[in-house]
Amino acid sequence: MFITSLSDLQSGPALYALYGDDGRRYVAYVGAGEGLRRRVEAHLVRRDSAEAAGAQAVGINADHVREVAWWEHSRFVDDDALQAGLIMAGEVLEPALRSREHIRLKAREIFADAVFRAEMAALLRGEPTGRLLMPSQFEQWQLLERLAHRVAQLQTRLDELQDGQQNR
Repeated sequence: MFITSLSDLQSGPALYALYGDDGRRYVAYVGAGEGLRRRVEAHLVRRDSAEAAGAQAVGINADHVREVAWWEHSRFVDDDALQAGLIMAGEVLEPALRSREHIRLKAREIFADAVFRAEMAALLRGEPTGRLLMPSQFEQWQLLERLAHRVAQLQTRLDELQDGQQNR
């Protein structure tokens, strides 16, 4: 599934990867969230996550994120399994930056299970559940230009209709 709007992003638990593009595509960051939309908005819209706000020595430059991919799994309703999946996401996707979230003991125990690790590795090597494609700054500018032009056309038409009403 490909989407182009944050509002279409699901709200449930998931592992996610932020992909950057500076001429080459790379995994900039992997994270996990009980609420995927809220976490992605914290990184890319509000920019108040520790990774995006510069609270760490290395951070996410949201202007360079071109895609968000996410993986859902029935086990992720358990926060410890979600955290264990995050450990595997770091190993499989090899991001430039990983979540610095403290991994609980129960999550480490789940990750120690070879069956779980194999299942998560297969999940992360397969197609993600979905992808959010982010427009570049140039594409955003083009969209704003088209929108401004359309608003001007609508204002002209509204003025014409109001003039017609006054001339009756």
